[in-house]
Amino acid sequence: MTRQQKSKQDTANRKAAVVKQIGDFFTTELKKGTKPWNRPWDLSKCSNALPHNIVSQKAYRGVNVWILAFTGDTEFGSFKQWAQVGNKHAIKNGEYELAEDKKGKPYKKSTTYYGVKKGETAHTIVYFSMIKIENDKYPAQSPDKYIRIPLLKYHKVFGRSQTTLPPTEADPDAPKLDLTRRETAVENFMFRNYLDPNDIQVSWVGTRAYYRVGTDNIGMPDRHAFPDGFAMLPTLLHKAIHSTGHASRLKRKFGIFGDKDYAFEELVAEMGASILCRWFNILPGEALEEGLENQVSYINNWLMQLESNPNMIIKAGARAQAAVDYILKAEFGEDAPVPTFEEEQWAIEEEEE
Repeated sequence: MTRQQKSKQDTANRKAAVVKQIGDFFTTELKKGTKPWNRPWDLSKCSNALPHNIVSQKAYRGVNVWILAFTGDTEFGSFKQWAQVGNKHAIKNGEYELAEDKKGKPYKKSTTYYGVKKGETAHTIVYFSMIKIENDKYPAQSPDKYIRIPLLKYHKVFGRSQTTLPPTEADPDAPKLDLTRRETAVENFMFRNYLDPNDIQVSWVGTRAYYRVGTDNIGMPDRHAFPDGFAMLPTLLHKAIHSTGHASRLKRKFGIFGDKDYAFEELVAEMGASILCRWFNILPGEALEEGLENQVSYINNWLMQLESNPNMIIKAGARAQAAVDYILKAEFGEDAPVPTFEEEQWAIEEEEE
């Protein structure tokens, strides 16, 4: 084996190990009976519960949402990024001394270390980078000479609780979370931003919740069947994620009840609804299905697929993120802003009607 071949093999082995590590994490939690994407959070401590980078403030995406959210932190960064944040914190607190660099230029040198604690273990996150290759392997899919394919990459990050920096303090002047107001705002947003423009009819009658792909409509139980909006909304979001898979939208395979495509679509819907719950900052919950006993068969199917193909969870996370982006009308280029949910706008509009 040549040096180049060995280098490629080592890279492939490292990536396979990362994929297995992620698959093992989800497998372990599912075997405990825990769905990692349904872990609750403290609504009072954040206006947006999505894990994000401490420097860029950009939210992490896809399967990384659950890998990081399960740690209990919402702020993450590399070792170097936390060192930079820690240095600024020390200087802001007056914990510095004046020094000179090699060129004799004065600067403020921190005298107290703020950064990642010694012995902390980093969290592995994954992302895809699009690369351009010659189209000699996929001529049937595209007539173009060159095509772009996704390349899996990964890096390590640490959460704020793994650093010596103090916890983020809540803004004492921030408005208190009004649960009823937020329920109204989220429901308004979903109908006006996604359901109505896509002509997806929602009926509120009966005892079942479902999405019917043939007629492209959502059925929800009577409103009084739900104890509150925070029980109803995760169910509505779950069904909305299903609807993004319609042939006129993202064209996912729905399968038939009991097969692997059906179970995979259920996983996409659960993970997608979880992202939306975090984005809207509402607590997740078990979405009402045609029978809650089906949850056991779903979990068993997911476990079988994970054990034979750990990459499945990354694929499901990517599909879920695409569904969320579709609902939020998000375009995530390098310079594109992360969409924000302006609760005031949607709640006030309801009051004016």
